[in-house]
Amino acid sequence: MSLLEIHAATKAFGSLVAVDAVSMAVETGQPRAIIGPQGAGQPTVFNLTPGFLPPTPGPPTSDGPATPRPSAPNRAHPGP
Repeated sequence: MSLLEIHAATKAFGSLVAVDAVSMAVETGQPRAIIGPQGAGQPTVFNLTPGFLPPTPGPPTSDGPATPRPSAPNRAHPGP
């Protein structure tokens, strides 16, 4: 089981598809980077992962179960 998994995450803003079917899995202690040219959607992927932006299909998962989109107060103030 991966620490973090994203399966076919897609995000569109109107007719512009910023992220199209991105999938990845990150194991504990495994570094990852998302690289690409300017305008390729890297910040959108980072905003999809914790639920700051709702994905179209493919909700992110953490340690297996689906991760629901956190409420606005929880997004604004993460942590204990």
